[in-house]
Amino acid sequence: MNEDASHWVDRSALTHPMRTVGFVGCELHVDVGLSPLADRLIDRLVDVPADPFAEELVVVPTDGVRSWLTHVIARRIGVCANVRFVYPGALITELLDDVADVAT
Repeated sequence: MNEDASHWVDRSALTHPMRTVGFVGCELHVDVGLSPLADRLIDRLVDVPADPFAEELVVVPTDGVRSWLTHVIARRIGVCANVRFVYPGALITELLDDVADVAT
């Protein structure tokens, strides 16, 4: 095995570790760690929405991330409510179903 680690990418050297890309009705937040992402989500959740019954849709990769995020939110703001966690595949299926419904 090659002991030369010069081909490995140093994650701390990323010039833009956090980016936000805005779309109509959708925001994509990317980071190399979960804590900064949780902080940004919590900042969004503490803002009073125009519709207090509107849910926030959060895409998570695993049940473990969903569980951890639920606990972090509840610990910081007292409750984790009106947050719907979905997996990427489920979101894509839901979006494609919506598009198919509109097309028919």
